[in-house]
Amino acid sequence: MQLESLSAYLPSLDTTIDPNPILIARGTPLLQVIALMSQVPNQQCLLSPSSEFDPTLPEPTSAVLVVERSRLIGIFTEHDLVKLTAAQTNWRGLLIEEVMSQPVMTLTQTPEQSLLTALSIFREYHIRHLPVLDEQGNILGLISSGSIRKALQPLNLLKWKQIKDVMSYEVVSAPASSTVLELTQQMIQYQISSVVLTQTGLEPADPAHLYPVGMITERDIVQYQALELDLTELTAESVMSTPLFSVHPSDPLLTAQQLMQQHRIRRLVVTGRQGELKGIVTQGNLLRVFDPLEMYELLEFLHQTVERRTNELSQTNQKLQAEIIERELIATQLRETLAKEQELNQFRAYIAAMASHDLRLPLTNISLAAQLLQQKDLTLSPSKQEEYLDRIRSSVKQMNQLLNDILAISELESGQMTLQPTTVELVQLCQEIMAELQLATQSKCAIQFSSSIPAYATEVDEKVLRQVLVNLLSNAIKYSPANTTVTFELLVAADHLIFRIQDQGIGIPAADHQKLFKPFFRASNVSHFEGTGLGLAIVKHCVEACQGAIELSSHVGSGSMVTVRLPISLNK
Repeated sequence: MQLESLSAYLPSLDTTIDPNPILIARGTPLLQVIALMSQVPNQQCLLSPSSEFDPTLPEPTSAVLVVERSRLIGIFTEHDLVKLTAAQTNWRGLLIEEVMSQPVMTLTQTPEQSLLTALSIFREYHIRHLPVLDEQGNILGLISSGSIRKALQPLNLLKWKQIKDVMSYEVVSAPASSTVLELTQQMIQYQISSVVLTQTGLEPADPAHLYPVGMITERDIVQYQALELDLTELTAESVMSTPLFSVHPSDPLLTAQQLMQQHRIRRLVVTGRQGELKGIVTQGNLLRVFDPLEMYELLEFLHQTVERRTNELSQTNQKLQAEIIERELIATQLRETLAKEQELNQFRAYIAAMASHDLRLPLTNISLAAQLLQQKDLTLSPSKQEEYLDRIRSSVKQMNQLLNDILAISELESGQMTLQPTTVELVQLCQEIMAELQLATQSKCAIQFSSSIPAYATEVDEKVLRQVLVNLLSNAIKYSPANTTVTFELLVAADHLIFRIQDQGIGIPAADHQKLFKPFFRASNVSHFEGTGLGLAIVKHCVEACQGAIELSSHVGSGSMVTVRLPISLNK
């Protein structure tokens, strides 16, 4: 894994830069600098246990930058002041340039720089503050352990490490009765930024354990000096930071980072189950987790974990997908079976209703006419006898047509119909059908036939096509007033045939258009016309069997036009 890949897991360098560091001009008295760093000039030190943290107060700075003509010439930190204090230097008349650290280690910001660059400089030169300059040498800001800690987010690597992985186990401690001056000397001797104040175990059986009761830090020293307190007489227990915020060695580093950010502190004591001192964790400890080697090992572990979990989830997902597909298939089959069962039940109900009505009426006519013809004591004229015979023939024809329609729709609904195409001359077939219907309807309406070509032969199931055209033309004639004209057109396009039939009949209400092609459905305005409601359903099934399409355009009182399109390629 490359350095650039590791940097992707860290905050960007921009977010870790404090853009508003305190800038001090050459010649500024040190006493004034200390007041600025403490941010509590002319105030009492708020270190009692009852003191409450106020997030609205400005946070004290741990370093100031010394400039001359907008150019950085030195830096002064809390640790520098502690060194002066430990050496008991009389600094009250000194100027900032007399005590500042120089030359200053800086970082020039370029697109190639990352937070890892700053962390490497921190470790190599054992510093806690890094001024950032642009390529022209202008000051952009200051990077410190505190500014980096503020930029850390919960999604960073802190949540994968525990306190015990980075804490300092060797803690410099002192009795709470020590003077502050003695503590500053310990800080310089051991090169540390804080001393933990302790007391021994209260139980006789527990003399070896130390229990933390407070802490003195470099920041505290700055505040004491700003208040001009006498550190040689000032005891730690009277001014120490308390109560202490503590964590357990098994807590995640993220907990420490959040506590520091919430309470604006730089270090936490680490205690055991009984409150005994185990170590200390500082902002610097938090930054150790971003060591490139440690990051590489941790990220490799995370990548392997993610890959393993991804494979497990993928396998589980495949099983779930297979189960979902199987369940959807079963559900679809059940829905289709239920729909077919419902259609079959509906079909049976229609057949039962028809048997009790549409079949009973012609049977009654046949029976009544036959009885009249059989009565020997009833003298019938030849014309009357012929009338009764015509009635029987008409009823038989009506029953035959009804039974044929029922057989046809049953065959189509069950999907048992198979096409049997033969070569058919379409213009001739249309003319034959037109002549048959004119004869059957005694020329109630004139049929005006036209074709875009004089003759055209193609492969088509003649029986199916005849059923389509006969039904459509019969309906057009049935629902049209006598002596009107029905238009019948045949058009041949590049890849399909078009049959268009238009009448001048009663038309169909718009509300009935969607249901018109369902079996046994009849429009709401045809109650005084004979019919079973099967004709258009048969037509639709026949057209779909030929992979064609049917369109209807109709308005009440303005007639209807039906257009049938059949693909030529599928009929050859």
